[in-house]
Amino acid sequence: MDKFDQQIVALLAQDARLSVSAIARSINLSRSATQERINQLERKGILAGYHAKVLDPNHGEALCAYFEVHNHDTQCNDYQPLIARIPEVRSCQFISGQIDLMIYVETFTMSRLEQIRDELEQLPGVTLVRTHLVMKTLIDR
Repeated sequence: MDKFDQQIVALLAQDARLSVSAIARSINLSRSATQERINQLERKGILAGYHAKVLDPNHGEALCAYFEVHNHDTQCNDYQPLIARIPEVRSCQFISGQIDLMIYVETFTMSRLEQIRDELEQLPGVTLVRTHLVMKTLIDR
């Protein structure tokens, strides 16, 4: 990625609804050159999607939490289809160290957060689930 690609990614991370024309003006490239760069970033998987941050008008901002999941004798890849069925899961990473999976969720109620934790604890081979509630987001790109 060159400096133009990096600028495109940064702009879209701040506002995924920016028009190609607005991005082109910001980075001093033509609209067609900017569109081609965006297409290439999508093909390479660098831009993997455009997302809306949805706020529930009745509950305000979402509750955000990380679940650290420890398992015993189960391949982490086996969990992927099971975890993907939980709609509040925003990301799931297989990580190094003592923790096997780190799962990030956003939901609107504490009771739903508890239900998700219960679902994770019931996965075959899971030995421990720890919940880390996000108190405040300092950087969100």
